[in-house]
Amino acid sequence: MVLNLSKVLQQKADVLQSLRDRTKTYLSKWGYSQKAMAAAVDISETYLNDFLNGRRGMSEVPFAKIEQILSVTGRKGNCSSTNPAIQVRGSPISSRTAKTFLVRLN
Repeated sequence: MVLNLSKVLQQKADVLQSLRDRTKTYLSKWGYSQKAMAAAVDISETYLNDFLNGRRGMSEVPFAKIEQILSVTGRKGNCSSTNPAIQVRGSPISSRTAKTFLVRLN
């Protein structure tokens, strides 16, 4: 099997751009700040801002946490400026959960 490196890199760029667009839409639709989202996924606000503006990529753990937040449909979820902890079925999302989620995707 031959892998086309440029195709793989383009797919990675497309996935990151999709996440950027969906995150921006989520934040504006539900009225959350970048600060609240950054706290929820345990990254700095600067890191998230740079990612959303296309100046940097996203490592796998925050990527998985953001994906999980965005998968909460039809409701705001549990992310707010006063309570930035994201929960799924009553349990907080940890780095371990995010890694498990990412492994299941592969």
